[in-house]
Amino acid sequence: MDENDSETAGKISGGVAGALAGARILGRVPIPMAPFVGAVVGGVAGTEVGRRIGRAAVSAGSAFVETLRESAPAESPSSPPATTD
Repeated sequence: MDENDSETAGKISGGVAGALAGARILGRVPIPMAPFVGAVVGGVAGTEVGRRIGRAAVSAGSAFVETLRESAPAESPSSPPATTD
């Protein structure tokens, strides 16, 4: 999964979660249109947070893979061919 895919997944999941949370929180306020405003604000904030989490996940995954590559044992050189005298 590359950085763009991860950011897109983070944006979608963060936006949906933020919109639901914002609508739920502001839905308790006795002001007309409050749940709608909460959904919009929560969705925008959730999208940004999700994008950042997605980017961080890819960076952490890349660093982990690079660490595994560095710690892998080096291939031993093949033995020289046997000579017959």
